[in-house]
Amino acid sequence: MFYRNNWYLEAWCHEKNNLRGFSVDAFKALEVLHQKAIEISESELNAEFNSSYGIYGGKSQEIALLRFSPNSARWVSDEQWHPEQIGQFDADGFYLLNVPYSHPTELVMDILRHGHHVEVIKPEVLRKMVKAELQHALKNYNR
Repeated sequence: MFYRNNWYLEAWCHEKNNLRGFSVDAFKALEVLHQKAIEISESELNAEFNSSYGIYGGKSQEIALLRFSPNSARWVSDEQWHPEQIGQFDADGFYLLNVPYSHPTELVMDILRHGHHVEVIKPEVLRKMVKAELQHALKNYNR
């Protein structure tokens, strides 16, 4: 899979005994094995890797509700954050976006790139994570 200018191999991990995504640029050595590969169907791969936001696999456990300012709404409403996202404009011109995710790491980074033009409405744990990151970043400017 090619994602954000990087190649990833989605495959069975014999060490973890589970499906995993491997960043190809992190490979240090390769070894040819003489055992048969475990065949994984495309539907199984999609269920594992495409049901959640971003590069992190796993089934979506949460739905983020993000509220974008009218300034950003016209741009964000044209973006696809996830194939199962649900977005709508409210009466005041804000764009409300529901995004399924399992691991918040990449989602937090994408939220932060919108600065003051986005607010995490729910879940509360994601809201607190973004708030903590913003507070840490602000410390760089309070010197």
